[in-house]
Amino acid sequence: MGIYTIVNLFLIAIWWFTGGPRVIPWFIFILFGWGIGLASHLLSVYRGEGFIDKMAEREYEKLKKQED
Repeated sequence: MGIYTIVNLFLIAIWWFTGGPRVIPWFIFILFGWGIGLASHLLSVYRGEGFIDKMAEREYEKLKKQED
């Protein structure tokens, strides 16, 4: 997330110093496109089968330790 912020701030700075408000804010297309990609990746990581299986295994291990 930090890289996303740094790169987009850099792109906004480029836009500002090469014309700023007089030019179409082209950085918005990159910002939204990359943001949609990050959001979909986040959802696939935390909503996928692998995440559910990993969390179930972690809970199973906790219960197993309590039993001993």
